[in-house]
Amino acid sequence: MASSRFIEPFVDYYVKACDGPVAFGYASALMTLSGVSLGRRWISRGKHGIKPNLYMMLVGESSVARKSTSVVMSKDCLTEIDEHRVGPTDYTMEGLVRWMAHKNPETNKSRNKVVLYAEEFGSDLARMEAYAKTVMGDLCRLYDGETFVKVRAQGPEVTIDKPRVSMFAACAYDMLSRHLSFKDWSNGFLMRYLFVAPSQMRAKTAVQPKHPEYEWKQAMLGLKVLRDDLAQHTSAVDLTASGEDLFLQFSTFIDQQVASLSYIQQVYAQRFLTSVLKLSLLYQTDISPFMPIDYAAVNDAIEFAYKECWPSFMTTVEKTTSSDFQSLHEQTGRLLRQQPLPKRVLSQRFMGNRTLDDVVNNLQRMGHVVVKRHMNGAGHLEDVLYWVH
Repeated sequence: MASSRFIEPFVDYYVKACDGPVAFGYASALMTLSGVSLGRRWISRGKHGIKPNLYMMLVGESSVARKSTSVVMSKDCLTEIDEHRVGPTDYTMEGLVRWMAHKNPETNKSRNKVVLYAEEFGSDLARMEAYAKTVMGDLCRLYDGETFVKVRAQGPEVTIDKPRVSMFAACAYDMLSRHLSFKDWSNGFLMRYLFVAPSQMRAKTAVQPKHPEYEWKQAMLGLKVLRDDLAQHTSAVDLTASGEDLFLQFSTFIDQQVASLSYIQQVYAQRFLTSVLKLSLLYQTDISPFMPIDYAAVNDAIEFAYKECWPSFMTTVEKTTSSDFQSLHEQTGRLLRQQPLPKRVLSQRFMGNRTLDDVVNNLQRMGHVVVKRHMNGAGHLEDVLYWVH
């Protein structure tokens, strides 16, 4: 992307500043751009337009891949260039809504355009689970951007006019599985996220590298120019004919896959397509914020979304819900529809999950699966599961 004004300079800085996956660098850059774009650019589609706000989560194993570091690096950028758009990090939902509803005392401007950074999102999930069952619903409404009214048990109601909220979170798989259940994947909250897992790890550095000052200054210069351009000329944009054709082709491609997907994946697909449009807007902003969203921007968005975010979502669902009977039921059926598998292989796939026996028995009772005994390559009899078409 030769004409990139911020994304590529930031990724150049990122790969020299830490050893996290390059995909995390792009995620960090896109979330920073989302922060400076809130309320300044949107796509002129639908009654209220498609906003550039994103909920994005970096996921992976515990203490691996610089998830939290990547979130902090985005926060550092936005603090440097547009600090009033960085939201509070330690809050209750009531406290956040009250904070957003009041004007910034320094600028006298509304605080309804913010990025929430959650570098330890597992701790936030634990608080949600213990104290505030309504938090996920409230965060969904903030994401959707309609005027938000919070009725308080004590005191007057609190109103946020047209919130523009992004969230950049980092969370380990084990924390997600500990604090979320299967139903949380279908209640709308997690469906609003783009997930980025470390698909390609880089070699770890034994010693933290020196801060790449030159690359940092180049990235901040590009971001500052973009912020000023966006602030001086707030407007909606649309897609060019070629950009729209490419997006429609991709939308058709996703729709053709839906029939073979699990229920969770089918629900996610439509929100995923909206997120691709949001990414297209951000890529176009990086290239030329005053121009319509062209083919190149849509192509960059599709490449990042489908190469990184789509498989990351699949992996995250599988890793965080494999202990849940319904999820394991769906995943087992999907695998067996592709080919017969020895029960031993399934057990290895799901890390010896004890629920697997119950799932197999249930599939047999339903008439979906039959079990046959075969001699394997080692000369031993083993159970092989067949899907009944």
